[in-house]
Amino acid sequence: MTPSALEQLWAKLAQKGDVPALGRSVQLVAQLTESDQAKLDALAAVILRDAALASRVLRLANSAAYRRSNAGEVTTIARALVVLGFDTVRNLALTAAVFDRLGEQQPAMQQVLAKALFSALFAEALAGRWQVPRDPLFLGTLFRHLGALLVHYHLPEESEQIAALVAAGLPRSKAEQQVLGVSCAALGLYVAKEWGLPTAVVTVIETPAGPAPRELAAKSAAAIGWLASVAETVGAQIAETGGSVAEARQLLNDRFPFLRALTPAQWQAIGEESGVALRHWWQALVGNSLPSRFAEVVGDQPAVGTSASGVSAPSCPPAKAATPERDEQADPAVPFDPDLALARLATGLEELTQTLFERQPWNVVGYLACEVVWRALRCERVMVLVRRQRLLLPAAGIAPEWSLLKKKGWGISLDGPPDVFQLAIGRGVDIEIDDRNAPTLAGKIPKALLSLPRGVSVLLLPLKGSSTEAVPGLLYCDKPLPHQLRLPPALKAMLRQWRNLVAMAWRDHPA
Repeated sequence: MTPSALEQLWAKLAQKGDVPALGRSVQLVAQLTESDQAKLDALAAVILRDAALASRVLRLANSAAYRRSNAGEVTTIARALVVLGFDTVRNLALTAAVFDRLGEQQPAMQQVLAKALFSALFAEALAGRWQVPRDPLFLGTLFRHLGALLVHYHLPEESEQIAALVAAGLPRSKAEQQVLGVSCAALGLYVAKEWGLPTAVVTVIETPAGPAPRELAAKSAAAIGWLASVAETVGAQIAETGGSVAEARQLLNDRFPFLRALTPAQWQAIGEESGVALRHWWQALVGNSLPSRFAEVVGDQPAVGTSASGVSAPSCPPAKAATPERDEQADPAVPFDPDLALARLATGLEELTQTLFERQPWNVVGYLACEVVWRALRCERVMVLVRRQRLLLPAAGIAPEWSLLKKKGWGISLDGPPDVFQLAIGRGVDIEIDDRNAPTLAGKIPKALLSLPRGVSVLLLPLKGSSTEAVPGLLYCDKPLPHQLRLPPALKAMLRQWRNLVAMAWRDHPA
């Protein structure tokens, strides 16, 4: 059977190294398709492994569009997930994967990327008016541009031929068909299916057939595809003509008659919301000025604005090069700075206290508690281990093998010959181990602990209850080299505060 033009084009693109790599990145984050808070640790773990992505998430969380009035700086990914919301962080991660792999530093490419991002944000703003899910609408609209992005980046000659035909007056879809044998929309849909994007997102990528209806029913399945088409068309109008959002509406009313249900004020508000979001997302993702046509739409004012609640928010800090935090974490040769650790821990405890005050669920609190110390002390692992009868099992944590520990039911037995964990739990005492491999500790370290690589220095902090209560669990930290958890008194005192906050959280809402 002869391959179709679409299959041939996909095969050609698949030979480009960046395309399979982009597909893997997209699949990794897209697996987390629902706003299930139980998946917070999985998403946060993906972000923490990528210092550049972590920096972008923190930038967006500290921007005027999202940061709450009088709130402190967001310094942890777990807190950013609370401030931004699971969906926004996941969408940012997917958008960053596209930007990174498709050369966002090239001026010509930036115009195409800005169009895709603005369209997605405009679609998300439209969602509220018709009460349809924002998340698949954002992603589906973004990935409607996938085919054009791939062609523009990987097939520059063909992209220039298409642009020349469009400039000569040929409709874009016909120009794409003439040059490529298929439309970019069809290519994007094919790639999305090949990559295994969620069905809800693929449905949005598919362009609805026939003329647009005169009315769209709220919450209807049909609404989401048509709203994506509106947003895609608005982005294209701005990119090609440099007109305003208001001018775009005048051109769209005949094509999408259901838009007449929006008043001019509502349409303007949607445009302004999208423009503010675009400015902050672009600053977080790219860190430089928007392409000129979109800069004119959102205005060239500094990145200040109001939060969704209408309260004035502080200005967004300037974009900075991503700090290689994971490299610092992983490299024991990097000198440990106690003063910096103390400052990070103090800031992190403020975030943890705020999160407790908001009564966030345990998985949010537990992950944030672990991240605070993981960052401050540059640990290999930080885990909350809770007592389940005669076992200590992981309830929250950051560890290279965390998903395997949870999947395989890893735990520390409290039966058998006395060991350091039994001592910590039985007597409620803090234990600092300089070198778990020291001969003097032979037989005192459980085999389950020895199975964890790069965990030589160990700190055990029991979660103390009242004098009449059994210790419900403990906090576990480790580092790769001996004596790395010998800490100055000020840090030890703050770690005890950390332990008390975690114990309080566990008492309030155990997992």
